[in-house]
Amino acid sequence: MKRIHMLAALAFFTPLACSNPGDICSDSPLTPACLVDLSVDVTVDDEPAEGIPVSASGPSLASESTGSDGTVTFSGLEAGVYLVTVDDPEVTWDQAQITLNIPARQQGSASFSGSRRIGRIAFSSDRSGTYQVYSIRPDGSDERRLTTDGFSDRGPSWSPDGARLAFHSDRAGGGDDIWIMNADGSNPERLTTTPSSQYPGWTRGPGRVTYASDHGGNLDIYTVNPNGSEAQQITTDPAREQAPSWSPSGDRVAFQSDRADPGTFEVYSIGTQGGGATPLTNTGSRNITPRYSPDGSRIAFASERDGAGILEIYVMNADGSSPERVTFENARSTSPSWSPDGTRIAFQSDGGGDFEIYVVDLNSGAVEQITDNTDEDVEPTWGPPVAND
Repeated sequence: MKRIHMLAALAFFTPLACSNPGDICSDSPLTPACLVDLSVDVTVDDEPAEGIPVSASGPSLASESTGSDGTVTFSGLEAGVYLVTVDDPEVTWDQAQITLNIPARQQGSASFSGSRRIGRIAFSSDRSGTYQVYSIRPDGSDERRLTTDGFSDRGPSWSPDGARLAFHSDRAGGGDDIWIMNADGSNPERLTTTPSSQYPGWTRGPGRVTYASDHGGNLDIYTVNPNGSEAQQITTDPAREQAPSWSPSGDRVAFQSDRADPGTFEVYSIGTQGGGATPLTNTGSRNITPRYSPDGSRIAFASERDGAGILEIYVMNADGSSPERVTFENARSTSPSWSPDGTRIAFQSDGGGDFEIYVVDLNSGAVEQITDNTDEDVEPTWGPPVAND
């Protein structure tokens, strides 16, 4: 009798749930049999994307990041209409939101794809007869000319948000000054009024701009706010101090100086409040154009330690230890600039006869030529990933 009773019970409930599940789920939507699952898969640059935040907003709320396989599954959701969203500011999504209606007892799915924003490389070129500022994607596509005057515009440097570029120009007459313009080249504004000010760089956050100038009678490192206020001299050595680079933390500046041996540059760092400079190289050969990595742990620079007239790109720890050669162009390779993720370095080299812009992959060692013309393309600076890159 007990067994028959159980069968009778099953016969009673199962047909009811199957014949019209909406009745039960309408009255009791949180009944386990009525809950739904939602699976989401995400690809970036045609590869499964790990760590992408995904949220589902509807009768239930859920959020989670994708796993190593690029997927995430939300289980036990109440049935209904959901807005599914992916959110990563460094990715341009084909579609960042999808609306799904998931009926009771069903499983919903959504797929997202996008491409990672990798920033643009700004550089100087004399292809128009005078040096002008250009920008280009790291794959060599979508080249844009940003300045169009007949003066010399050089040494571009991106603002931390990628919205502006600082550069030096003699357009005002009387020597070079630091200027700032929008990333598309519009609205150029003069930042300094001290001739012979060159090669600006930015701090993170609201930012200050650093540059080298000999307006005080000696080539030293200075900083200034982007509106031109509160200029501050960082170095005071009688030697030549050039090519400043802010640390990401904003508390130190790396630069090249010939203070140890006039005419032979080495790399140093100094606190932004001044004080003593710390030598980071000491090879007796040229070590120039230092650039901090995005996380501040390393510095890329160009070195002549492998032979007179040959400059190659090296990477060392921020304290000067463990220098490692990363290019083998047998040429004059200088002016390194890190990619936003720290895996690649853009640089200039004349290995092909004239200076062009190249990118080296630090993991594989592969080198890719980005520009190709008969004029000089120099002084690359890799900008942060932004929406319109």
